[in-house]
Amino acid sequence: MSQSVRAAETVDLPVLTDIWPPYVMEPRNTISGNGLGSAARIVRLVLHDMGYTAQFEYFDFAYGFNRVAEDASLVSFPYFRTPSREGQVVFSDPLFEVRNRLYYNRQFHDFRDETTDFSGLRFGQVAGYSYGAELDEILIDPIIFASEQEAMRALLNNAIDLLPMTDSVASALLQDEFPDQMELVRPVAALDSISSLHLISPVTDQGEQFIARFNISHQRLLQAGIISSIEASGDFEQRLQTDVVELVAAEGFPVIVGNTRTNPAQHFAIPQGTRAMVLRWSDLISEASPSEQIYRTMTDESLVVVLNGPHVGKELYVKNMHLQIVPAR
Repeated sequence: MSQSVRAAETVDLPVLTDIWPPYVMEPRNTISGNGLGSAARIVRLVLHDMGYTAQFEYFDFAYGFNRVAEDASLVSFPYFRTPSREGQVVFSDPLFEVRNRLYYNRQFHDFRDETTDFSGLRFGQVAGYSYGAELDEILIDPIIFASEQEAMRALLNNAIDLLPMTDSVASALLQDEFPDQMELVRPVAALDSISSLHLISPVTDQGEQFIARFNISHQRLLQAGIISSIEASGDFEQRLQTDVVELVAAEGFPVIVGNTRTNPAQHFAIPQGTRAMVLRWSDLISEASPSEQIYRTMTDESLVVVLNGPHVGKELYVKNMHLQIVPAR
C-alpha cells in the first residue's frame, strides 16, 4: 500500500551528474539525503516539489552535457553558464553562486601580486569542464585531464603551471587526496571569478517547459526558506589545521637545518624565525618515553612544509628541538 501511494505522488526521473565534492557526492543515505552534496540536495528537493523522485546517475560532466544537448536525457546538473554553451541547452535559474580561481604550485611560481600575465605558462583543464567566461578566456591550449584528481596531481608534480578550479572543490580535493601537499597550492591573487551553477535541459518544447516548472518550484522553496540562494557547502567540513610552528635555534644547535629524505639527501640552512606547518610529528615526540632521557626525542625529526622565507613550499624534516608552536590566533 505504501509503495502504491508513493508511486502516485512522484515519478522517478533519471538525473545525470558526477561526483564533485562538496556539491555532489554519492549518497550515504538516500532516505534523508545526507551526503548528497549541497547542489544535489537542492535539485532533489526542487524535483520532489515538482512531483519527481530524482534518480541520480553518475557520469562524466561532458557526457551528461552531451546527452542533454542531443535530447537523449531530460536533465543534468550542475553546469556554469557560458557563451559557448548558450543555445545548446536550456539553463535553469541559478542554483547558487560559487567562486572559481586559478591555482598554482608555490614551489615553482609566485602569483601573490596582481599579475595577470600568464604568457608561456602551461594551463590544465579537466575534460568538458568550464569555469565561467572570465576564466575560460584565459585558458590557452590547456592540457586536458580526465579528472580533477589527475589535474591536481599534475600541478603538484610541475607538469602544468596553472589550474582553474572552484575553491570549495579545490579545498575538498586537497584535504581528501593530497593532505600532505595542501599548503603548496595557492590561488592567483588577481583572479577571483564568481559564477552561478545551473541545471540544464534540452532545447525542445519539453525541455523549456521542464525548466520553467523547475524555476517556479525553485523560487517557491527559496521564498519558503527551505533552500538558500547562498552557496550551501555545509556537507564539507573544514579539517582542523595542523600545528603552525616557528623555527628557533637550540642550545648546541645554532644552525637550523632542514633535510630531505631523497637519495642523495639534501640539506638546507633555514633562517631563524621561519614559520612552517607540521605535516607529520615524529613518532618519538608524539608517544610516551620510557624515561626522562629524551635527548633522542628532541633530535628526532618531524616533517614540515615551510611557509615563508627562501625555502617556502619545501617539505623538509627538521629536528624537534627547533619547533616552537605558534599560539592559535
